[in-house]
Amino acid sequence: APAKGYTVPLVALRYEKFNVAVDLLGMRNVPRSLYFPEITISSFWSHTENTAVAVPFAEASINPNFGPARTRGRDWQRFAGRVKSAISIVDDLEEDKPHGEAPWESGIFETTMDGKPVFELSTLVGERIQAPIYHTPVIRYLQEGRSEKVAKPFMLMPSLTFALQNHMTAHRYGT
Repeated sequence: APAKGYTVPLVALRYEKFNVAVDLLGMRNVPRSLYFPEITISSFWSHTENTAVAVPFAEASINPNFGPARTRGRDWQRFAGRVKSAISIVDDLEEDKPHGEAPWESGIFETTMDGKPVFELSTLVGERIQAPIYHTPVIRYLQEGRSEKVAKPFMLMPSLTFALQNHMTAHRYGT
């Protein structure tokens, strides 16, 4: 038997890769008595880098929403492209835009010319946590008895742990 704490690697003929993203919108019924609250998320990436992702939120808020995203990058543009048939998203946070009131700020254009509603980027809530690529073996005995017609094999996926804690003292209020 392996020594305690020793990890036995799984050996398989085939491996699959998954792009894991965690989208957080907010929390509900948070006690107002929490000081310096944050949510930490840990999973398969925490074992290799020994770190959890921390998302702080406002104190004394019973129903906090996360976002707008601390680091927008290009994710919002990809999202805007995916939903462009239904809504239009404008970047009202752009630093190099000319000063002055934009048409959507004055209330002139609440919809686009083709009737789609317009949303300002700063009003969108949520936080996206992009995990590293998850590699998992396709374990042969988990496939036994499955129909050959099933395109995707059965695989073990990682669990996520959410913990509510004080980000100054790291005191955990619960998981």
